[in-house]
Amino acid sequence: MVRLKTFSLIVLSMMLVGCGPPPPVPKHTHIKQVQGAIAKAGGVTNIINESRTLFTRLSQKKNPAPFYGAEDPCFHGLSGITNLGDVFHYASYEPDRLHIRIHNSHFDTYFIDLLNPDLPEPAGFERIAGNVGFIEPDGAANRGQPIRSETNRTSSATGSGR
Repeated sequence: MVRLKTFSLIVLSMMLVGCGPPPPVPKHTHIKQVQGAIAKAGGVTNIINESRTLFTRLSQKKNPAPFYGAEDPCFHGLSGITNLGDVFHYASYEPDRLHIRIHNSHFDTYFIDLLNPDLPEPAGFERIAGNVGFIEPDGAANRGQPIRSETNRTSSATGSGR
């Protein structure tokens, strides 16, 4: 009986060694997820209105923290935006955008950007709906590639693309 358990553990271990992460989730799947979240939040108009409120609140902070959760007072009453993701990154040197992390699983995490609707659109912005989309780090949308959790979309796109 002990040999059977040992043998089973060895076989199971060998099977697990060959397992890797699942294939990346296609970008169009993420786009549909974000569009669904926007629709549930009351639509594009609601997200834009909440964005104006949020960017006003963030710009009035003396020392804004770089990362926020939905429980932060600046997100009070902005359930449309807080339902888009779970961690929010705002940098005062980029007052035109808020980076939003969407964490579906350990292998399916990606980032979208919420733009300040009152400022020019940055270069490389790929619109999903309204003022929500992706900002590609090189300034050019890479439409054929899936979005991976390692992708850094935090600060390299600047300028006006409008």
